[in-house]
Amino acid sequence: LRSLYGLYLVLRSKSNAKRTNLSRLKDVFFTFQHYQFAGSVGTATATYAVLTHFLLPGDDRCRDNKAKKRKVIRLKILSIVIALTWFKYIPKSFRDMIVLHLFVRAVYDLLKVYKYDEQLAVLPRIPHDEMFVGAASLTVMGYGIYHNPWVFDADFYRFILKWGSNTHEQIGNVFRSKKDPMSPVRLPGEDFVECVPEWHSDPSCLKFHLSNIKRDFFRTNAMYAVVHLGPLLVSPKFYRLCYGALREMLRLKNDNEDDDDGNGTERKWQRLLRVVGTRLLAIARSGMFFVCVQHFSKLIQCYWRHYVLRADPIWSTLAIVYIASFLAECFETPQRRIQYTLYMSTQI
Repeated sequence: LRSLYGLYLVLRSKSNAKRTNLSRLKDVFFTFQHYQFAGSVGTATATYAVLTHFLLPGDDRCRDNKAKKRKVIRLKILSIVIALTWFKYIPKSFRDMIVLHLFVRAVYDLLKVYKYDEQLAVLPRIPHDEMFVGAASLTVMGYGIYHNPWVFDADFYRFILKWGSNTHEQIGNVFRSKKDPMSPVRLPGEDFVECVPEWHSDPSCLKFHLSNIKRDFFRTNAMYAVVHLGPLLVSPKFYRLCYGALREMLRLKNDNEDDDDGNGTERKWQRLLRVVGTRLLAIARSGMFFVCVQHFSKLIQCYWRHYVLRADPIWSTLAIVYIASFLAECFETPQRRIQYTLYMSTQI
């Protein structure tokens, strides 16, 4: 997708004498590093597939033989090591993040093995445990936002501030010290700072945060539309379904004819509506998750620190962010919760 869009931007910029804002984006989407990264990862995957195809015996020959199973494992590890030599050609700017993502993903898969494997399961199966773990990772992120923003990557921190409608100075003046900007909390002797007007100008905390929830819900829908609709829009199966649904609606095909998957009880146009409706619901759920993490947490902070504590200790911030994050996790599916946890774990 990045390659096609980058090619479109280059052709557009070549055809226009005047350099437009759209053509400036080609420097972001159409760079040699992205092709180098894609080529390295794709070649590594292809190398592993080729090696395992020629080196490994068939499944029927090693299914009941423990010695051959161990041999298969050793050959797979050897294939992985050889395939990963292509990672040497990944640009250095990508390497640290890739290694971090792979490490976090490997830890998650290892825990999954020790939790669900019939022979190796030693960990307890706690219902909805991904919600507790996900809320914990978001709580660490909340600690960084309110008390220690220096733990974040600079670009990721700017992204959080932008979508949270805050500035570094606003949060620092309310939750941290004005005398020592590097201090995570206010120093002894410094006065308590109200949320109005430092944090927000509206005298009503409830009105301010509700308006932000409504605004950012629609803003995040555009961002999550790419996440949820992108895989669907590049799937040939989806366009075959659209074509079949159109034919049914125009009565160019027998209504009783089965679809390609052998499902004769559901018509194609009904299936299309179900697929699109599921994705739209997923976009709305992700949007609610995002605004709940951002603004519901801030709403609780406003009332708790003003009416109860009159202070901002770190334990209070962590507790409030954990509660808000746990409630936000309720909007997402278990798979998406795990994805958020893996992503956040690599940003801190």
